[in-house]
Amino acid sequence: MGDLSRPKDFGGLCFMVVRAMNVCLVAKWIDGLERGDNSICCELLRRKYLGQKSIFQIKRINGSQFWRGILEVRQWYESYESQYWSANQILGGYLAG
Repeated sequence: MGDLSRPKDFGGLCFMVVRAMNVCLVAKWIDGLERGDNSICCELLRRKYLGQKSIFQIKRINGSQFWRGILEVRQWYESYESQYWSANQILGGYLAG
């Protein structure tokens, strides 16, 4: 997929990597839910799935395909965050500063 997703100026066909784009869009939904976005969609998701909890506190895995996608990206985010903080501790806090 490497050559296909490169910009045309660099010999590729400029296809987008759809999986990466989807993960980024779902991560934006997680950010909106966590920051208290008051959009109708975020309010609906909070009422249906979260209640008064954070998305990182819930254990429920049932729900729509969209909700399961959010939970899948949440797992990636949690593993990435723990890797970041582990690396930060190893480097003596240099990543935060």
